[in-house]
Amino acid sequence: MFRSIRHGVPLCATVLTLCVATTGWGKWQETTTSPQQTALLTTVAQLVQETPHPVAVFDLDSTLYKNYGRWVVILHEFGAMKNIPALRRITATQISDSFDHLGVLHHDAGLDRALAERLLPEFKTFWTTRFFSNPYLRYDEALPGAVAFVKVLYKAGAHIVYITGRDEKNMRAGTVAKLKKDGFPINGSRTLLLMKPTVNATIGEKSAALRQTDLDWKQKAIAHVKSLGTVVASFENEPDYINLYHDAFHKEGTGTAVFLDTDMYPRETPVPLRHGVVTISGFLQ
Repeated sequence: MFRSIRHGVPLCATVLTLCVATTGWGKWQETTTSPQQTALLTTVAQLVQETPHPVAVFDLDSTLYKNYGRWVVILHEFGAMKNIPALRRITATQISDSFDHLGVLHHDAGLDRALAERLLPEFKTFWTTRFFSNPYLRYDEALPGAVAFVKVLYKAGAHIVYITGRDEKNMRAGTVAKLKKDGFPINGSRTLLLMKPTVNATIGEKSAALRQTDLDWKQKAIAHVKSLGTVVASFENEPDYINLYHDAFHKEGTGTAVFLDTDMYPRETPVPLRHGVVTISGFLQ
């Protein structure tokens, strides 16, 4: 029997219910592992071998990738433009909440709050036009073990589907290039990259509207994924999205919905995970 890595709750359809944090910061532990996490990932690989037309679904940001490198480069560029040494020196380990722009400027970089508040509108615009663009995706970092795990599933016969809230127009070329460079299966006969057709044009703050837009997009992608075969596992860092996948792909006990406990959009109230959703910290075994 598997157990939730962070919470020690048995993985079975009638027991596992978690309430995940209300902040956007999930205390990344992507370099940790455990016998339970290893067992889960091993079982998913076995399911691929045993299931006709197996499909594995993965989100990208905060699931397969950590995008703090993207953040840091943008902060350095903004710091250079404004001649603010503190921003030019900041490192990824200093960022405590990637969804709190004011907090990054004030708390993490150490700017005076009044200065941070004055800079905030300009910084959000500067950040948005770069963060959601092809050139900056090369600074993302794959979670340890993620490439190896996805390749194992692909070589075992799985159709690999990436479903992301990244937008098609401004982020496909950079996403494909990064996946290829890092060694993820892409552009093959059993790979599919599904990207949001709308543009992330005004993001840069904690936005319930953005969550709803991404949720709508992922709901629309489900029918396409089902046409490919049987989804043996789905991986997501957003609780409402993994609940969606659980209900669409795994509700009848087929395969496993896996929640990546990394970071997530801030929420005013906790979101309970469905019974049967299992939580892991990363892909190391």
